[in-house]
Amino acid sequence: MCFRLAICFIALLGPLVSTGTVHAAGAASILGAFPSIGGNARPLQVTIYAITLDAMVPMLTRIGETDIVGSGVTVDPARNLLTTTFDLTGATIGLWDVVLVDPGDPGNPLTLTEGFTVEDATLQLFDVLPSLGGEPAAATVSIHGRYFATDASAKLVRGLDEVAGVQTGLHITGVAARNEETLVTTFDLSGKPHGTWDLVVTNPEDAAHPATLPGAFTIEAGGDPHVYVDVVGPALFRTGRLVSYHILLGNRGNVDAIGIPMVFGIPADATDLDVDLPDQVPPAWDPTDTITQDTTNGQRYLHLPATLVRPGAPVEFTVSFIVPTNRQFTLGVNWYE
Repeated sequence: MCFRLAICFIALLGPLVSTGTVHAAGAASILGAFPSIGGNARPLQVTIYAITLDAMVPMLTRIGETDIVGSGVTVDPARNLLTTTFDLTGATIGLWDVVLVDPGDPGNPLTLTEGFTVEDATLQLFDVLPSLGGEPAAATVSIHGRYFATDASAKLVRGLDEVAGVQTGLHITGVAARNEETLVTTFDLSGKPHGTWDLVVTNPEDAAHPATLPGAFTIEAGGDPHVYVDVVGPALFRTGRLVSYHILLGNRGNVDAIGIPMVFGIPADATDLDVDLPDQVPPAWDPTDTITQDTTNGQRYLHLPATLVRPGAPVEFTVSFIVPTNRQFTLGVNWYE
C-alpha cells in the first residue's frame, strides 16, 4: 500500500534577515564540558566549549590527585570547541575541575570549577524504547543507560519466564550531556505471556550485579504496524541558502514495521544535496546513486533504502539542499507498507 504526503514550500529571493542574537566576544573562559560525567573504568571523549583555545592543553584536576591530561586533542576554532579523551580508569570518584593550560603561560589557566564528575562505572539503565511489543511478533528495542560492556546481554523476566534478547548494536554517544549509551536488542515474543515484564541487562565480567528496570516492558496482543511520516522544516526561506528538512518515519502500532521504503521529491534544480541517514541504513549507501529525474513536474526523486521502524521510535532522515530560483515548490514524500 502506498501513502503520500505533499507539503507546499516557498523560496524567495533577497537577503536573509537574522532575528537571532549576536554575542560580543568575551574574556577567555570555559563555558562547559560535554559530557560532564564519566565512569572510572575506561577512557572517555569529552568536548570542551571555551573562548580562546589556541595551543591549550586540556586536563582534569582535583586537589590531592594526579592530573588527568587529555590526549588526541582536536580543535574547532569556528565553534569554540576542543575535543579530547580523558583516561578515567581508576580515577577518584567525585567532582573535578576542567582546566585548559597555555604552555606559554602556565600560571594563568582557564578553569571550570567542579565542571566534571567521575562516578563509579556501575551498569545503569535509564529506559527502554519502545516499551511494549505485540505477540507473536519480534520487538527491537533501544535500551538507554551507561557502562554497557560490548558483549552485554539483555532479557525480559516475568516470574520464572525469560525472553533472551539478541544484541544487534551498541552505540556510545559520548557527546550527550549524560554520556548515554544505547544497547539495541531484539526479543522474540512468540508464545510469551501477555503482561508486564522486567528488563534485565548483564555485563559478563560482572554477572553477579545485573541492572534491572522493573516493569519496563509490556507484551500485548499483536496488531499491525501503523507507519506515519512527519516533515519538519521552514515553509518560507531564501533562495541561494542551504535549507534542511527533517523527515520522521514513525510507527504507531505495536509491532516492528520491517523493510519500509520511502521516496521523496525535491525541486529539479536543487543543488548541494546532502542526506543524513539513520543508523539502520548501511553507511556505504550513496544517495546520489538513487536519484532519478521526473521531467513532467519538475521534481527530482530520492529513493531511500528500506528500513526498520520500531513502535515509538521514529527514524529521522535529514535532507538539505539549495533552491536557486524564486518559486513555490512541493516537497513530496511517499512511503510503502
